[in-house]
Amino acid sequence: MRAYKYNNSLIAGTVCAGGSLGTIIPPTVIVVVYAALAQQSIGALFAAIIFPGILMLSLFATYIIVRCWLRPQDGPVSTIVDDDKPFALKIRITLKALVPPLLLMFAVLGSLLGGIASPTEAAAVGVAGAVILAIINGGITISSLTDSLSLTVRITSMILLIVAGGTMFTGIFAVNGGGEMVSAIANGLGGGTAGVILFFLAVTFLLGFVLDWTSIVLICVPIFTPVIKQLGIDPIWFATLVLITIQTSYLTPPMASSIFYLKSIAPSDITYGQMCKGVLPFIAVQLLTLAIVVLFPTMATWLPDKIVGF
Repeated sequence: MRAYKYNNSLIAGTVCAGGSLGTIIPPTVIVVVYAALAQQSIGALFAAIIFPGILMLSLFATYIIVRCWLRPQDGPVSTIVDDDKPFALKIRITLKALVPPLLLMFAVLGSLLGGIASPTEAAAVGVAGAVILAIINGGITISSLTDSLSLTVRITSMILLIVAGGTMFTGIFAVNGGGEMVSAIANGLGGGTAGVILFFLAVTFLLGFVLDWTSIVLICVPIFTPVIKQLGIDPIWFATLVLITIQTSYLTPPMASSIFYLKSIAPSDITYGQMCKGVLPFIAVQLLTLAIVVLFPTMATWLPDKIVGF
């Protein structure tokens, strides 16, 4: 994009927003942690966020297309030069790069969403597929295998410690009447069930300015879950709303993870201010997606009902 002189804000916003999609596009660690803390089905949550994720991706693309159409200087038309590769070769290279990872992804998610495998068994399918692909591509060595196993242990330990901490926090919070207090505050604001949902989402959104997703999930989920169950709100739908809201934390300064990551590798002429300006339209798109899922709950509940049966 820099080679074709794209607008710096558009570059930063596109990269940061695209990176944040990992929060809502399966498979994602945040869903596993959320489901464990809320005692919900991982498969059902994976199924629930697929349509909202596709919707958000489509809205991102639509925004970029419309902006470049209205302001051609932000995204100049590119021209292909020195490209003498035959079309058949391009197709072959593309398929070789895309098909194996896509097959692996569908094998993992398909076995999980189809009820063929549990989350642990689906993970084993993913490991087996990744090892096979690594062997085929000649990329597996003793060193890489050791590093992979070490990273797996660290990530698993992190998730289990988060779940353990959340469970202890929930127990202490509940014993001391925390659930009743939160419920009383939410109901005291008025608006009934809708008011409670909006209050919880607003709290999650505001926390996203100063905390990362791990802290937000660990603090909020144990507090929200009992109240949501008490009010009879669909837990899968509510979880989807919270996950979409948490995704905004990747783009909302000052604790915007995506901006920090990009700033560490971006050229010096792409400033922090340009990055913050660039993500604002994408934050608006995320909130638009949230509003659509609020108004049309079946976007989050239809697929789990059809595939997972929850």
